[in-house]
Amino acid sequence: MRALVMKFGGSSVVDAAAISRVITIVSLARERERAPVVVVSALGGTTDRLLGLADAASRGQDEAVREGLLAVSQRHTLEAASLGLDGNGELAGAMTAIFDELRATLDGVRERRAADPPALDVIAAAGELRSSLIVSAAMAARGLPATWIDARDVIVTDDRYTCAAPLSDDIGTAARAIVAPLVGSRVPVMGGFIGVIRGCVDDDRPLGETDWKLAEQCMWEAIRA
Repeated sequence: MRALVMKFGGSSVVDAAAISRVITIVSLARERERAPVVVVSALGGTTDRLLGLADAASRGQDEAVREGLLAVSQRHTLEAASLGLDGNGELAGAMTAIFDELRATLDGVRERRAADPPALDVIAAAGELRSSLIVSAAMAARGLPATWIDARDVIVTDDRYTCAAPLSDDIGTAARAIVAPLVGSRVPVMGGFIGVIRGCVDDDRPLGETDWKLAEQCMWEAIRA
């Protein structure tokens, strides 16, 4: 089977109905003897909402932050339930862990009264991490052999907060070790636009559109090799 990186933006995974369409598209690709590697953005509008919460936290607007966090969490929970995933304990646990990190980061922003670049990176990454978990679990529930991959294990960047650039050689090495062995037999699913600084753990980096395309190309070349 020929590998195919399939990127779906926020409008393509905005809700359960949209995610179902993505699953159909990926299924058809497999039927046509392609081996999809799926990359998804955050649910449409989520990243802007999260960055808005960072701003509210920096201003000490505690009630707005609490209500916003609840709304973001409930949205993901609702879409997961609409996809038949409300009984998926593994998914619930993974999404809770991301939510807890998000809440702790926003608490730090509130205490410092400043949303510094490292905090903004963690906050922005939460949307892609949660959406990719939901999409992967939904694919598995529909019979696709999906495997979730934490993008931070593959996309390695430099140390520029909020505007990181991908490191081609490191991405290639990681993609060959983590993604390539799954291509064909499984459907790797990962979040887009995030990575991790070389040599660090849990240090999220958002990538811009141009840099993400470069990172994606590096991964694609490694998979094809």
